[in-house]
Amino acid sequence: MMIPPTLDETLQQAVAWLKQQRKVILITHIDADGMSAGAIMSRVLTRLGIQHSIHPVQTLDAPALRRIIQDDTPLVLTDLGSGQVSLLSQLDQPILILDHHEPQGSFHREDHVHVNPHEHGIDGGREISGAGVAYLLARTLGMRDLAYAGIIGALGDVQEQDGFHGLNQLILQDAEEEGSIIREQTISLYGLHSRPLARLLAYNRDLALKGVQGSLAAAERFLEQLGIPSMREGKPIHYYQLSRSERQRLIAALLVQQGNGSLTPATAYLLTDEPPGSPLRDAREFATVLNACGRMDLPSIGIAAVLNEPGARRKALAIQQEYRRAISEAMQWYQQARSEGLIIQDEGLMIIDGRGIIRPQLIGTIASIISYDDTTPPGMIILSIAQAEEGKCKVSIRIAKREEENMHAIMQVIIRGIPGAAAGGHENAAGAILPCTHVAQLIRNARSLLAKRNV
Repeated sequence: MMIPPTLDETLQQAVAWLKQQRKVILITHIDADGMSAGAIMSRVLTRLGIQHSIHPVQTLDAPALRRIIQDDTPLVLTDLGSGQVSLLSQLDQPILILDHHEPQGSFHREDHVHVNPHEHGIDGGREISGAGVAYLLARTLGMRDLAYAGIIGALGDVQEQDGFHGLNQLILQDAEEEGSIIREQTISLYGLHSRPLARLLAYNRDLALKGVQGSLAAAERFLEQLGIPSMREGKPIHYYQLSRSERQRLIAALLVQQGNGSLTPATAYLLTDEPPGSPLRDAREFATVLNACGRMDLPSIGIAAVLNEPGARRKALAIQQEYRRAISEAMQWYQQARSEGLIIQDEGLMIIDGRGIIRPQLIGTIASIISYDDTTPPGMIILSIAQAEEGKCKVSIRIAKREEENMHAIMQVIIRGIPGAAAGGHENAAGAILPCTHVAQLIRNARSLLAKRNV
């Protein structure tokens, strides 16, 4: 897909806007897409000689802007801003927005530039991510070496389904031509490119091979039956060390013998600046590490990791381990709360009130995990709540095992009439911020709207 002429014109306006600046404040979102977008934009600004500070935020609202803005320094926003046009229009300084979320309003000043794919007939939920929009600006400036970060952002936003579509295809093509990403046809198994093969087969819960799950010895026998050694030169063998024929035999056997039906053929997008066997070699796994950095309040490490600054990727992997422990503890609380009847569960609706217990950065992840859990009925809406900052609460909404309903639209209806509430997100994953004093009203609205829906 080519860049539409109207979008190209807006990108040229953004370039002209940038070249007028000497110093800017860069604000970006703290998820994998936002960190990738922020990394791209930071590198662009550095190469243009524009002084800048980076401010990753979970939510862009008036309190956040008050914390960040001290004077009339121009603002650059990546992976957010399109939903806050009304708020940003009240500011005096020049503003550049590079976002892919559905716009809520338009700018009417010459020193405000808004780059958003939706305004040019492009689906920002599927065809390009926030990092992708930032990359298009970099591409307009001839910086195609940053395409890999656009792909990491798109994978972080789960935009790759049976391949990439729309402008994501163009970005992938650039990354491959630059030599920063190579594609490999494989299977949808997390850790395939980084973990010892026998341990992966034995302890990956998503795989659950009958007779193999939980037993390293059984996994080694499984490999031996396929003519694949579990050790080579005294070291555990990894997938990347297999020959082409060994890989084909393994994949065929796994697709036939998988225990839970979740394994499918897939494309891996491999980062060439990471060696084979690295936990960050697979761009999809890289995005998972970035999300961990954001949810542990260390997005600056994630941004540095995208740019491959010295030591940053090692730190990011350590943060991921801490994140996994935090998720485990949150899920243990959920299981206990559910067994004690502390989770609100109506027909078609589950409400998890984790205020004071679950970190706000984790509440969306918890909702997503529950939505995929075997015990959660298909079509169940999961609404999760956590305490944020300054009297605000964060709400996440997901749907179990069904994708045809628009979570962003449903969330907008749920918060209607609640003072100070604002919704954001996409069709398959959305959220909101509202004053905690109105959580009871939120729950009433949700139960009234969703409890009687057909599942």
